[in-house]
Amino acid sequence: MNFFAGFIKGFGNCFKAFDVLFNKGLWPFLLYPLIIWIITWILTILGITFLADAFATWVSGVLEFDKIPESGHWLSFAKPFLTGYFSFFVFWVVKILFWFVSGTFSKYILLIVLSPLFALLSEIADEKLTGQKFPFSFPQLLKDI
Repeated sequence: MNFFAGFIKGFGNCFKAFDVLFNKGLWPFLLYPLIIWIITWILTILGITFLADAFATWVSGVLEFDKIPESGHWLSFAKPFLTGYFSFFVFWVVKILFWFVSGTFSKYILLIVLSPLFALLSEIADEKLTGQKFPFSFPQLLKDI
């Protein structure tokens, strides 16, 4: 099976899965990932802003731009730029860098957090489709995860 045939088959099965979710009364399971994603997104924004601000403050403290005298030093002409704009620039560069890192890892973290829900949803959907009852077992849930 080539790439495009597999892609079309997966795309078609996606619509079949939504049909099962809505026709079998499993649509509330769509809300849980959305709510967890929003909470994760808000916490990520707050964390990135805090880390970027702390890093920019640390860099400014290490480089000691505040200790440059107003005149008589070879960097005196650039002191307003270095104390104001440089920190702002470092803040945004670090913030963008953290955004890229967060965007890369957040999807994996979200998948790990939601895996118990997906295992449970899989059992419920199978029960609704085939009629076979699966008794809830916590060790089995951990094994599925």
